[in-house]
Formats: sequence, C-alpha cells, structure tokens
Amino acid sequence: MRLLCSFRPFYQIAYSVLMVPEFQKLLPSSYPRLRKYMKSLPKEQQVSYLTHSFSYTELDTNPPASFNVGGGMGQVTEEQKAAEKELLKVMFTELMHAPGPLIETCTQTFLQRFHETHIQKNQFQPYHNDSWFAIGILVQWLVQQYKQDVGVFCPFFLNYFTLQPNQSVFLEPNIPHTYLSGECIEIMACSDNVVRAGLTPKYRDVETLVTMLTYSMGIPARTAGVNITKYVNVYAPPIQFSEFMVLKIQIPSGITKVTVPDIPVLQTDSILLCIRGRGVIRILNQNQHNLTDGTLDCEPYTTSFFAGVSIYIPQGKVLEISSSLVSNNNSDVLFFWAATNKALNSSTTTQPNTDTRSRL
Repeated sequence: MRLLCSFRPFYQIAYSVLMVPEFQKLLPSSYPRLRKYMKSLPKEQQVSYLTHSFSYTELDTNPPASFNVGGGMGQVTEEQKAAEKELLKVMFTELMHAPGPLIETCTQTFLQRFHETHIQKNQFQPYHNDSWFAIGILVQWLVQQYKQDVGVFCPFFLNYFTLQPNQSVFLEPNIPHTYLSGECIEIMACSDNVVRAGLTPKYRDVETLVTMLTYSMGIPARTAGVNITKYVNVYAPPIQFSEFMVLKIQIPSGITKVTVPDIPVLQTDSILLCIRGRGVIRILNQNQHNLTDGTLDCEPYTTSFFAGVSIYIPQGKVLEISSSLVSNNNSDVLFFWAATNKALNSSTTTQPNTDTRSRL
C-alpha cells in the first residue's frame, strides 16, 4: 500500500521548498522566512541541508545514520528544533490556504517542467535521483486523480513510502496522512475527529487541521509485528496507547483445526474479521475447553465464517477454528482480530504498529 505519512525531516522539506520554484509563489510569506533561517545556520549545516537531503530512496525505513532526524547533518539544538517546527507550521498553513487559481497555475508549470526537462531529456534538477523522480511521478499521478488540489504538493512535505505485505506503521494523534493506493487494515481509537483538508472529495476543514497538527517531523518506523504463535502475529502500538491492537491469524491450507495455545485467549472483548477462507468457529469458555469427559457446563457458541464476516468475541473465550478445505479452494485462512492493548501480556505488545487518527 502506498501512502503519505507524517512530516518529513526538516532538512528534506527545506530542500524541497528552496529548490522547487513553485514554492516561491505558493509560500509568498513563509518562503523568505525559510531563506532567512537557512542563512542563520552554520555554513556546514547549510551545505548538509542542500546536498544530502535525498540521498536515499523513499522505500528506506530510516535516514542515513549521519542525519539527526529533525535537522540536517550534525547536532541540532533544542532551540533550533523549536524554530524549525514553528517554521514548518507557518509554511504548511500557508500552503493549505493557497488559492485555487494559484494552485492550478503552479501545478501546470511544475508538470510542464518535469515533463520537458526530465521525462524527455532525463535531466531535471533538483530531481537528480530515484527519490526525486518518484516524487515527480507521484505529483503527476495525484493531478490525474485530484486535478488542481492543494494536496498534490504535499509529497514535498510528507513522507512517501510503500507498506509491504505484513508491514505496519503506527501514527500518534494529530499526524497527517493519506492512503494513495492499495489495501490495508486500519484500527484506531474511538473518535469522531477525522479532519480532512486535501486529496478528497469530502468536506474539508483546513483551519482545524492546520491548528490541530503537532508538526512532529521524522521518518515513521515500520514493523512486521511480533510473532507469538506459529499462526498469530501481534501489531500493537506503544504501551501508553491502550485503546487498540491488531492480531493477524493466518492458517495455512491443509490445517483443518486450530485452537489454544496456537490461538491466544484475549483478556478483553474483541472483534474478529475474516478476510479469506471459509469454515466454522466454536467460541467456548476456558473451562469448557479443558473438560476431558466430553461434557460441557453450557452449550458453546458456533458460527460460520467466510470473507467479510465479523464476529464479536467476549473476553476470556477460547476459539476453535475449523476450516473447510473443499469450500476454501485449498487457500489459507486469514483473520484480523481487533482488541485493546491490554488483551495480552505486555511482553508481547512492545513493538509499534498499524494506525492513525487525522487525515490530509
């Protein structure tokens, strides 16, 4: 899945704004402020901002070790970090309030230059490597999808990357993001505050969005989760975010029945969503599962599952999943299981994971 997610490190944003001519028109007030700020930096740091900014591809998980996330090469003071965060807020706010006719004009000039000097002649400064080329191609694609939308310039401000199968990314509240293509499972805390400001036909609230963002910068970490049994991976946010977690249950073709300990017992209520496969689930009390004489203290609950079915699982229940090999067409069985971050022992939920709360 391709996405834009959280603000880039400041050195990348500064490089984009200074090197892409359209930003002089889009940011008439904040562009001079950025130039003034850059001139105030030590000479060595100025050079590092403008020569090392995109020396790695958009698919890299982390920037080079020589970079301090939030600044350029070398140490960045707290005072400097605060100044850069404030400057980012001013620039992004001005960009999001840019008038429609100006967005249309700048979009056209950008795409014309990109096509004439890079696509045709294979030389387009500053688009001199794969990362910059990928951003130019992305802007072109966004224009095809959303026309002259202010969001087409957001790839210069937001990280652009691809989540590979089984990868996840965790977003704290008030972090901008947008899903571009592909499919994903998203889980979030109970909320009614998804705010949109671009790349959408839905209602936009630009003023609320630019006010609520934290303007934290950096490259989001991606993780493949934690494997807790041979069939189950856990994707959990940092422990201070207790509202949610996701478990992925994937049962290979040929396995007809799975239960504890391969399927954990969760200590909170949860929802199980079937993505692929077909069969039957029995939901039992723990003492029912442990009985050895064949008797039950009450009848277990049994339900069929197939792609698209969601099942409510009460706290402390044992799951017994039986797949149908014939109906399943020799495919595996895939579930995603949503619960709170207290559903398992804390030792299994320490890695960051899938999620989000505010939208571009």
